[in-house]
Amino acid sequence: NNGEVLEITLSPEEVEEIASQSGCTPMEMVYYWVTNLKTQIPVSMGAGIIMQDVILDEKMLQYIFFIDEDILSFDAMDANRENIKNSVRNSLFSGNDLMSMFQTQQMALAGLSLSYKYVGSQSQKSFSIEYTNQEMKELLQLDLSEKQDSISVFDVDSVIVE
Repeated sequence: NNGEVLEITLSPEEVEEIASQSGCTPMEMVYYWVTNLKTQIPVSMGAGIIMQDVILDEKMLQYIFFIDEDILSFDAMDANRENIKNSVRNSLFSGNDLMSMFQTQQMALAGLSLSYKYVGSQSQKSFSIEYTNQEMKELLQLDLSEKQDSISVFDVDSVIVE
């Protein structure tokens, strides 16, 4: 109320403790994040890319992005699909963004797969980048073992689920 900004930084251990004390299952946590995100969309993700929707069902979480073809070439984006997938992978599994990694871990524990669907605003062409639940678990394990000496990470087996 006084206009001051307060920044709160939680360690991975603190986030995990809060999550485990909440009594929420991983699926309930994902549902909460999706519900909160839906109140904020559409969201600009940078020049020419807008997150238009997020869809959650019992098997998959899907983000839907529109590519403004007046700004970006859909065909160029499609041709760079592997670079986009690598960028998404680095964001979700590298440990550089601990909250994204924690959310991804909760999706994996909930048994969900993950999809990023890109749709051209004019052409309506689309392509998807997908991670199966098994891939997500493998990537989390891979990155957990690689990062254990350098950062604090979440142990997949230590999260309490109901």
